[in-house]
Amino acid sequence: MSDLIYIFKVIFVGDMAVGKSSILSRFIDNKCEEKFRAVTRSYYRETVCVFLVYDVTRRETFNSLQGWLNDAREYSHPNAIITLIGNKIDMGTREVTQNEGVKFSQKHGLNYFETSAKDGINIEKSCSDTIGYIYQRVQDGDFDDYVKKQKLELSESFLNQDLDIYENGENEEKKSSKCC
Repeated sequence: MSDLIYIFKVIFVGDMAVGKSSILSRFIDNKCEEKFRAVTRSYYRETVCVFLVYDVTRRETFNSLQGWLNDAREYSHPNAIITLIGNKIDMGTREVTQNEGVKFSQKHGLNYFETSAKDGINIEKSCSDTIGYIYQRVQDGDFDDYVKKQKLELSESFLNQDLDIYENGENEEKKSSKCC
């Protein structure tokens, strides 16, 4: 009997220089050469999880969250999990308080974590908890339409397939490399 796995599309969005690449790099093999492509609204299609990232040391990144959230809600899967990440808590001077992040997440029904990609604080917890939320939604049937499309049998060809990673930014190259 073969094992079944699910592949879910997950994206990180937010203003430039908020730490999306740094968070992502905690989960990618260092041998992978990182090149990124600007995220357009089409990349949200069939996304079941959006990590909405802002920099706690730059108020303007917090102020632009509503626009990113609107796009995520409009273009992602209707039952997408949205996790708000206040990054760079290791930096000395904050412009956005933890309470403001909590209030924004509560107002919009988001999961909320504060992280430091530099020091690895809460990176694993934010991702593992979010994966748990996705799993629960799968069990509840919220992603049945998506799961039917995404069921794959675990095979060697799957493990060697190309991994494409995108980040919003100015560089428009696509990262495509063998992973793991």
